[in-house]
Amino acid sequence: MGTAMTEHSLGHDSKSREALDQLIAKNGQAWAYQIAEVYAWRGEKDKAFEWLQRGYDRHDGGLSNIKIDALLFNLRGDARFGAMLKKMGHRGNEWVKVDHFSLKSEAASKSGPSGGGIPHHANRRLDAA
Repeated sequence: MGTAMTEHSLGHDSKSREALDQLIAKNGQAWAYQIAEVYAWRGEKDKAFEWLQRGYDRHDGGLSNIKIDALLFNLRGDARFGAMLKKMGHRGNEWVKVDHFSLKSEAASKSGPSGGGIPHHANRRLDAA
């Protein structure tokens, strides 16, 4: 996964494609979500959504990170992202901000001091006294 993304970032598209093809051949049945991440990183939105759907169909545990996954950031503005969130039972296209080890969204922060089920101490910054 990392090789495919790194090679793409370095502009080595053929090496990136080769690493992605190897990833799919070796782990395609179990790593649908991670493959979607790679496609999203590469800017191949159609393929990313295809693999997210595969992950959804297979109940891929990686989908639990969909609202905080920075590797999927460039999919957020696409209507298919909101549709996937809705299909998964999330409201709208709300994106969870990750800030200093806090996993609170705007909506969750209104639900109480713990940010909607996250222990209060988990929201404390590490450098706080």
